[in-house]
Amino acid sequence: MTILGGVVGVANGALLVGWLYFGGVSMAALYIPGIFVGLAQGLARPYAQAGAMAVDTELAGSASGAVVFSQFFWPAALQQFTGLLADGSWVPMATVHFAAMTAALLAGWMAARAER
Repeated sequence: MTILGGVVGVANGALLVGWLYFGGVSMAALYIPGIFVGLAQGLARPYAQAGAMAVDTELAGSASGAVVFSQFFWPAALQQFTGLLADGSWVPMATVHFAAMTAALLAGWMAARAER
């Protein structure tokens, strides 16, 4: 499910970039891909949380705290990074979004491979 969420996220990033490039900036171009961000996160986050807590049952509380911290830290850090890159166009926002979704898919894929 984390990989499926990552795939949906990367596809959403491509949709966002394509829509903004070919269709221009509009409310629909920003909000409709936002729906799919919520879908991707809803697919991936619960399973990432459960997977982190399942590694060592004695450290489940620490793992839960670390994962929740990560789930709040990275979006905030990437939002700040997007602000630093801001140039008045949609390109920095879409680039950071697509890169973050690709990194999330890669992280999910690496975690799934490590279980084997």
